[in-house]
Amino acid sequence: MILCIGVSERKTGLDKLADATEQARQALQFAVKHQHQRIFFYEQLGIARLYAAIPNRGLLADFCKQHLGSLCFARDNATLEMKATLGHYFNHFGHQQHTADAMGVHRNTLSYRLGKIEQRLGYSLQDPFLRLNLQNALLIEQILFHHHDIEEHTDQLDDDKD
Repeated sequence: MILCIGVSERKTGLDKLADATEQARQALQFAVKHQHQRIFFYEQLGIARLYAAIPNRGLLADFCKQHLGSLCFARDNATLEMKATLGHYFNHFGHQQHTADAMGVHRNTLSYRLGKIEQRLGYSLQDPFLRLNLQNALLIEQILFHHHDIEEHTDQLDDDKD
């Protein structure tokens, strides 16, 4: 068992206790779900706080579908591996050797996987703006899965295939 801690922003006064507790809860959930860090501060949530606060989940799901295409909301092993590869690639700023080292694979294996991802997406990962959109789409997808807002969107994907 791994102990994780979520830390809120600094608050003073008992009237702020509920806010601090909620912030710590959000930080903890994000740490456990996304970052695998033991201590995570609310301030570290960054843009994820904004996405989580958007009430129009359909808008967020549409953004994911637009940028992730067939990778969006898919849970099969091949797709999960592709999304994990993308996540590592983004976390290492698109540097293939650092990404391959972190993943424990050969650089050629990573290049092959990235090529397969590009084929499936239908565009190159060399465009920095597209990479930014992909990275945000992956984050939004995780937020939607975390909030269990995904069932209605996966049903919509099934309807779109018909």
